[in-house]
Amino acid sequence: FKMPIRVFCRLKNNDNQLKLKKVSEEITNISILYNNKNFEFQVNQLWGGSDNQPIFETLMDKSVFPKNYWILFGFTGTGKTYTTMNILKQLLTSSQQKITVSAFQIYNNDIYDLLTNKSLKYFKTTKLVIKGKSNMIIQQEQDINRFLKKINNNRNQNKTNFNNVSSRSHAIIEIEVDGKRYTIIDMAGQES
Repeated sequence: FKMPIRVFCRLKNNDNQLKLKKVSEEITNISILYNNKNFEFQVNQLWGGSDNQPIFETLMDKSVFPKNYWILFGFTGTGKTYTTMNILKQLLTSSQQKITVSAFQIYNNDIYDLLTNKSLKYFKTTKLVIKGKSNMIIQQEQDINRFLKKINNNRNQNKTNFNNVSSRSHAIIEIEVDGKRYTIIDMAGQES
């Protein structure tokens, strides 16, 4: 069974160096000149501004599989964690059903539970197996706020050359709701 990969891009308001060209309903070319060389990329959809609602609606519309993966990556300081936390909150508030969540981070070749901040044991066979992850049940808005606060407080952050507060770990958040599984991965910001 094949799962299509779609690439979405959120542009900051100051991304005026980019040249955009709509190729079709599903594809937009992005090009940028850097060090006298033109770099081109193709994406399926673009968003601008700080409104997370259109992003969340598109992600939910495209998440038709039993297992869905949302991976946020890019240069440090571009708003990956801001977007992650906002779409995560929208996902958690969009259902009246019981929601089970877990979260962990990969930092310096180790794995830590973001709910307990404890080191986790892991091994790899044909797939990665992580032992001792904690789960949390979300039933009320206060549970959502407590979950998001734990993730923010326990996530490893440091100052970098490009950003005063930058996520230095990869956060993996797993949500089971309405018969589906969502894995949201907020990658550490790239510095180069």
